[in-house]
Amino acid sequence: MPSITHMASQIKRMKNWNLIDFVGSFSNARGDTEKLLKQIGAWEEFGSTGWGVNGTEAIFGTTKTCHATGSETLYDKFFVSKDIERRVEKRYAVDYGREEIANALRRNATSKADKARD
Repeated sequence: MPSITHMASQIKRMKNWNLIDFVGSFSNARGDTEKLLKQIGAWEEFGSTGWGVNGTEAIFGTTKTCHATGSETLYDKFFVSKDIERRVEKRYAVDYGREEIANALRRNATSKADKARD
């Protein structure tokens, strides 16, 4: 297990996966965060404002999402070969193969489909 908690496998960090009914995507952080916060009635208080340099933006409201650690600038430094990429993919494969995550993704997709029909 890596010593940097930020890089730990998500499946090992989360408990009670049976309670998770929403799985968002970092590539759609703004939209998924807004959707989740609206579903739990917390968008206005916690998401719609108070973020950004001046505190006037919505959460993830900027057009460019940056990692707090600056990790997006390190990709080319560490992923120097296909072998390394395969090793990383293998290391985190458990996050994508867990039934709990698959079930949460299915519930999310079913909810989207149900809402689209309404």
